[in-house]
This record gives sequence, C-alpha cells and structure tokens, in this order.
Amino acid sequence: MKYVCLFALLGATACAPVPDDTSGVVDISDRPGGIEQGGDEVELEECDAADYRPLIGTTVTDTVFPTGERLRVYSEADIVTQEYIPQRTNVVFDTSGKIVRVFCS
Repeated sequence: MKYVCLFALLGATACAPVPDDTSGVVDISDRPGGIEQGGDEVELEECDAADYRPLIGTTVTDTVFPTGERLRVYSEADIVTQEYIPQRTNVVFDTSGKIVRVFCS
C-alpha cells in the first residue's frame, strides 16, 4: 500500500505548474539576422544555407559543390540519415535535377 501512495504522489507532482522563469532568456532582437524586415522573428542559422539559397531553381549538375562533412547534396528520392547537425548545410534536388530546398541540419 505504501508504494501505491508513493506512485500517486509522484503522479500528482507531474501535473504541477511550471514556474514562468525568464531569467535565462537571451534577447537576440539586436543581433544581425535575429529579426527580418517586417518584425518577424527568425531562427539564427549555424550553417551556410544562406550562401546556397540563390541556387534554388537551378540545375544541380550545373553547380560544383565543395566536398566536406558540412555540406550534403542529395535527391528528394535518396535515403539520408535524420540526425540533426546544425552546422551542416543540406542541398536537396528533385528528380529532374532542379535544386528545390536548402536548409541546415
């Protein structure tokens, strides 16, 4: 019976409200890239995706990409790992070879 009461108490503590503590929050609105024009907040990128976004709409075979662990170029039909590496840039092309997406992960 002791264990039943103990588990009931533990379950009740999981429903307790979380304190609204913002002491660890960092304001990034004054940093470059923190706010887009129009005041919309955006996430700061750790990879070089912004450098490759102008290639969206071009053909992947017309572009020479550097090799390395921080850049991954693949087709929408390819099977790739899903681990999140914020410093890695992903360039995705469709079945016709047109670059359709560039993002960090």
